[in-house]
Amino acid sequence: MGATLKKTPLSSVLIITIQVTSPDDLGGVIVEALMPAGLEPVDPNIASGNPSTCAMGDLGISYSRYYWWWWWPVCPSQETRPNVVTFEYHRLLAGTSTIKFQAVAATVGTFVLPPIKAYAVQQPEVMGATAGGSFEVCPNAEECGNNLLLPTLAVSCPGNCGGANGSCRLDTGECTCQPAFTGPDCLKLVEE
Repeated sequence: MGATLKKTPLSSVLIITIQVTSPDDLGGVIVEALMPAGLEPVDPNIASGNPSTCAMGDLGISYSRYYWWWWWPVCPSQETRPNVVTFEYHRLLAGTSTIKFQAVAATVGTFVLPPIKAYAVQQPEVMGATAGGSFEVCPNAEECGNNLLLPTLAVSCPGNCGGANGSCRLDTGECTCQPAFTGPDCLKLVEE
């Protein structure tokens, strides 16, 4: 992955990367990425060379007719509209999932960068959103100057912090363990 940009030259093709972290396996999950007005998403059904959101090879899974049900729900379906790109997981596994799509810088100006939100379909209390901000599309590379960086990407934790045994600090990738657990991945019981 490259640097996280706050501004880009007109006509640049960007790869938007979204990380979703969950301590538990979840049923249906929807991730909505509203687009800043200066960017237009590239529809993977039309464009060639668009990065794959999910592939069996990325998961370390080889296809077998017997196991088709296991890998299929892990990969989200993607719906691309001019103002929003929506990903729908039939099943989201515990841990950190990464999804990607392309967008083109189409209009010069400074635009609101809306938050990306994710929510569990059957559990409305399970949801999350990124911070909003601003995004600039410059007329050319010289006028952009140095690309300012946005906040860093989330860092996954070892062993997903033992599931319910701890919580993950996404800024550092370190686990904060419940009182009964210890270790870098919160999998060891505290001996009294």
